[in-house]
Amino acid sequence: MKNIIPVLILISLPFQVIGQGQLLNKCINRGALIPQIKRYESDLYPKLLDHFNEYPLVRYVVLPAFDPEYAFQIEELDSNSLIIKANYFLTSFWDSHRRDTVFPIHASRQVDFRTGILLSELIHKELYDVDQRHYSFGVQDGIDYFFYVYDRSKGIICGEINTPDEGTRLYDLVSICEQILLYVKYEDADSYKLKETISIFFAKYYE
Repeated sequence: MKNIIPVLILISLPFQVIGQGQLLNKCINRGALIPQIKRYESDLYPKLLDHFNEYPLVRYVVLPAFDPEYAFQIEELDSNSLIIKANYFLTSFWDSHRRDTVFPIHASRQVDFRTGILLSELIHKELYDVDQRHYSFGVQDGIDYFFYVYDRSKGIICGEINTPDEGTRLYDLVSICEQILLYVKYEDADSYKLKETISIFFAKYYE
C-alpha cells in the first residue's frame, strides 16, 4: 500500500444503528456452495475489478440476476487527491455464452478529497462488526449489493445486502453509490450535488 494513507476519522465505539434500516450481512462464499457460481465469479471478478488496487477506501459491487454487472472503487491518486474507477458491462455477464469475449467499459474521474473520505467513513460505520453478524436472508429480488473497505488490521472487509427497503438508511446509501457511478460515467454530472447528497446523508443519520 502507498506510504501516504489518508487519516480517517473513524468511530471507535461500537456502532449503533440510528433510525430505521437494515444491517449489512457479512459476505458469504456462494461459490463454495454452488459450482456454477464459483465458475461465474472466477470469470467475472478479474474483469469487473480490473484496474482497481487492493486497498479500497470504498468498493461497491452490484450483481443483478438479469442486468449487467458493475462496480466502482475510490482509491488514492496521491497524498492530496482521490480517484473513482468504474467498470461496467453493457450486457449481463452471467447470461453470456462466451464470457471470454465479454469485457467491461472502464471509466475514471477524480473526486473531491473530503467527499471521498466522508463516504469511506460512512461505509466503515456500516461494516462495523459485520463479521460477527449472522447472515440474514431477506426477500430476494435478484440484485445483490456489496460494500468493501480496506482496514489496516483486518484487511478487506465486506458486507452485502439484497435490495434494501425504501426509506431506510441502507436504501439511501445505495442511492448515493448509484449517483457516484453516474458521476463517473457522465462528464456533465454535477459534483456539487454529489457532495451535498453525502453531507445530507451524514447529517441525517450520524449527527
